[in-house]
This record gives sequence, C-alpha cells and structure tokens, in this order.
Amino acid sequence: SKNYHMIADEPTATVIDGKARFLSDHEVEVSREGQPAMLVEAERIFINTGARAIL
Repeated sequence: SKNYHMIADEPTATVIDGKARFLSDHEVEVSREGQPAMLVEAERIFINTGARAIL
C-alpha cells in the first residue's frame, strides 16, 4: 500500500512484517511465519497496524 511504502522506502527506517507484542517499553517480540521469534530493542518503536476482519 501507499502508506507502507512511504515508511519502508525511507533509508532510516527498518520495517519488520509480523505479529508483535511488547515485552517492555523498549522491547518488542516479533513472530514471523516459518521463522523464529525476533527480539527488537530500540529507544523508539513505532507500530503500524493493519486491519483484518475476523468472522
């Protein structure tokens, strides 16, 4: 989508696709299909959520 690429194409941004949960104020664990969970640590973490209907 347009908004996704507006961030992903920024040279100073790192985009990680997956399902995430906060472990602390500066730590997020990201689950990605078929891969081990990834721990992300940063001073500032921005979560850009997508939406899916669940029926």
